[in-house]
Amino acid sequence: MTDTTSLAESSQAFFCAIADYLTIKGKNLKDFLDPKDKSKGLDTFTGFESKWKKEFKNKSDSLPAIYEKFTEAASGSKIIPYGEIEGFLMVDKGWYTSSCLIGKKLVEDISSISTGFNKKPSTSDVWYFRGDKDVMKNIEDLFKIANKNKPDPKFGDVNKWSPADIYFATDKARNRIRANVSDYVNGKGKAYGFDIMNNMINELIESGDLLPISLKKQTSAVTIKKVNFDRAHEASEILKFGFYGFRKEWKKYELANPQTRDLQIKFSSSDRESIKIRHDASTAAMKAELESKDLMARGGSIGSWKIFCDILGLIDTKIASEELRLYNVANEKYKKEAKKLKDEFLEKSKRMTNPAAVKLAREQFDKDRGALDAMMVTNVIFPPLIKWLKDNSGDKNNNPDYVSPADRFMQEIYKYATSRTQDSGRFIIAK
Repeated sequence: MTDTTSLAESSQAFFCAIADYLTIKGKNLKDFLDPKDKSKGLDTFTGFESKWKKEFKNKSDSLPAIYEKFTEAASGSKIIPYGEIEGFLMVDKGWYTSSCLIGKKLVEDISSISTGFNKKPSTSDVWYFRGDKDVMKNIEDLFKIANKNKPDPKFGDVNKWSPADIYFATDKARNRIRANVSDYVNGKGKAYGFDIMNNMINELIESGDLLPISLKKQTSAVTIKKVNFDRAHEASEILKFGFYGFRKEWKKYELANPQTRDLQIKFSSSDRESIKIRHDASTAAMKAELESKDLMARGGSIGSWKIFCDILGLIDTKIASEELRLYNVANEKYKKEAKKLKDEFLEKSKRMTNPAAVKLAREQFDKDRGALDAMMVTNVIFPPLIKWLKDNSGDKNNNPDYVSPADRFMQEIYKYATSRTQDSGRFIIAK
């Protein structure tokens, strides 16, 4: 069974192709892609299918035919058949609604992304991809080479370079991407970098042959936001962010006085925008998550403390090295002690025959492991980071142009988490 994310993204690619196909056929998009219109039965995918069958009698115009011809969707190495998409959209009304609205909005606004999209699409170049080999897999292969050659901080994965969930791509784009893979993969990529890769992506976007699309489920008004297109404007917007203290005072965790185990650093004056740093007790991994309730930005995260410290090292190598050293030592000690706790719990649960008792034992294990995590890891690494942020912050009222080291660090964290670094690629957000 294909996972929900793959089905959702593939459904969206399908409806983008449908919107283009309707344009080619000279149809009014609102007559088909209005999931709020119950009078026409468009509020459900079943109703949409019925209307489509009434309007398009030829088998070549059928929804399965359009899906097969204009959408290439896969999950891993498995091609996703139309039946799975059909069933998913019948059951998940929210994603059906989102797919309709985003597909309609994208086709309506696509000419505003670049002049290359001004041309009317033809049935030879309406292609949307999700998880395929020719476009997304080849782009990821090129990303790996560029990232290998990139100085630290490297991208943790391809989504930090570009979080595109689906791609529009013509034959011209597929051929150019394939040619780059042929030239740079298999040991020939020593000179390859993100400047070459991004230049290829940019030129294909400008010519209307490629469009990376990052999706967010939307059941009301859809907006299309271009990211990394106007670097000068975006840089000025990012300069508005900085270190604005903490959402709440952090205190050391004690058994007699338990505290929250995360650290929430504000990157704007709003309490609704912060970087939340936490240590996952179950995986023994540190994660920094960008939380934004007000921005148009897609949230993001940093799943590696090494990368977090590499970013900190752009500003101050001394504190970055210390934070990484403290974490590595503390985390190794924690993993050993956490394993002992887990072994004790597993041994205890084997002796028990009462499911309720096993549940209580599990709850106690989770509580004990959480406390161990806080005392052995976050109690060690948070205090020096907090001190550095406070010591390296500045008074924003004295000089509006002053950017303190702490401000700059928060800006760099924001850029990495939201795929807005100088090495990140262009993409659009549909939400």
